[in-house]
Amino acid sequence: MRHFGEVNRCKAIYCSDETLTARAAQKFHQTEYLSKTVMTNQHGQSFSLLELSQKGVSDPKIRKTELMVRARGFEDLANELGHVATFLTITCPSKYHRSYAKTGDDNPKWQGYTPAEAQTYLNENWKLVRAKLQREDVRFYGFRVVEPQHDGTPHWHLLLFVEPRHYDTLINIMRDYAMRQDGDENSADQHRFTEVRIDPNKC
Repeated sequence: MRHFGEVNRCKAIYCSDETLTARAAQKFHQTEYLSKTVMTNQHGQSFSLLELSQKGVSDPKIRKTELMVRARGFEDLANELGHVATFLTITCPSKYHRSYAKTGDDNPKWQGYTPAEAQTYLNENWKLVRAKLQREDVRFYGFRVVEPQHDGTPHWHLLLFVEPRHYDTLINIMRDYAMRQDGDENSADQHRFTEVRIDPNKC
């Protein structure tokens, strides 16, 4: 449906209606199965698989809470060590995007790439960035999250922490690699790589 131009801001955002319906049905049947399957331990205690699944990090609510706790822990560590934080967004070149963001119209630069192929591009680029930063002896830590754009094309958000003396090197290297493929296309300098340095006094 994405290839047919049916997944975009004006029609079915992020994924097709068919995919959304199928996923909702899958989750419903999974919940039904888990709630009706009971396990008993060596102490004679019985629990449904649904109850057990809701106690671990596979549960979305617990996973979100754990992410927030880890982010706060990184923030506290960074403050203690005097490191700086930045929020980055990396997007794919235009040829990976099926539709225009504002109108949903066909993107004439799209070359038939799937979201999986766009993610492969981002992963391969990230490997090169990490290798370059390692060669420059720049150490960093943080989080990387993948999010779909309106037409299903992935982009990345990163919350990274680094020593102040390495901040500019980190940003310049990441921007350089993000712009290497089709970096001269229209608006690439505005959207391909964005950086927001975080002021801890405003958090």
